[in-house]
Amino acid sequence: MKIRYSVAILTGIFLLYCAYLGFAPRDWVKLPKFIDGHDQILHCIIFFIVTTLLNFILIIQRSFLYWAGVFIGMIAWSVISEGIQSLFPYKIFDVGDIIGNLIGTTLSSVLILSIRCIKYRMKNKISQEPQTIPLV
Repeated sequence: MKIRYSVAILTGIFLLYCAYLGFAPRDWVKLPKFIDGHDQILHCIIFFIVTTLLNFILIIQRSFLYWAGVFIGMIAWSVISEGIQSLFPYKIFDVGDIIGNLIGTTLSSVLILSIRCIKYRMKNKISQEPQTIPLV
């Protein structure tokens, strides 16, 4: 197993920024007008980026268990972060935010899997035999 350290550092910085956005009072964070009141869009975008970055940190063979673990981990992270937010007097627990998080994670995972399948097919285009495509 190899680690892409530059991506790990970038992900760490991005996660710190996301923690600031998620836990800071509304007065401290000014959102664009089109997102104001619809922060589920922001949750979807952030979880899309985070899932994408986390998938590119490790250089390993990805199997079904890997993708199931990623999805379960993101569900747990969504619920835990919303639970922690509910402890602050200026934040509330919002199921819509969890749904936005899961949509972002799902879109990112589907995109990464699609790109990997396309790359696998292009790499093995010479062989005309029907093969199963691994989740690698």
